[in-house]
Amino acid sequence: MKTNLMSLVLLVAVCVFALSPSASRATPAGANVSIENSPTSQDESVKSERDAIRLVLQQYLDVMDKQDYESLKKAFHPEAKLLSVGKNGLNQLSLDDWWKRISNPPPNAPSLHRKSKVSLIDVTEIAAVARIDVEQPQGSRIGNSSDYLSLLKINNEWKIVNKVLSHKLNI
Repeated sequence: MKTNLMSLVLLVAVCVFALSPSASRATPAGANVSIENSPTSQDESVKSERDAIRLVLQQYLDVMDKQDYESLKKAFHPEAKLLSVGKNGLNQLSLDDWWKRISNPPPNAPSLHRKSKVSLIDVTEIAAVARIDVEQPQGSRIGNSSDYLSLLKINNEWKIVNKVLSHKLNI
């Protein structure tokens, strides 16, 4: 019950941050990735925390785009939960279950040719929220979506502790 309540609290926080207005500007971070800054304080400590979070988010994108298991271990806390809505309501996957789903895509899978953009990073002390917008190639059966990530600074390292998908899955 406590885990479900924590997941619900994190989901509500993600939604609140996602719906808040933001005036962002893009900065390139790689061939298929750009990162935008949210319009909060730019003092040096916040900038330093955002830079550390950007590294974690790049590791997350490496998991998705390159099927890189080492990046998965670096980016995610081992107890992280991945949440989505499926045929029977709320789906909750462990990292191991999620890795099994994404680690063996068919050749030329549409997700391998997608473009991802970090469009929101909001940091408050040891907690952060990020939104990654995913643009699938035209004609993809998956469609464009957003991933909402909750991060916590644990033992002086930022880790993704929760991922919420914006689209319904057929599982």
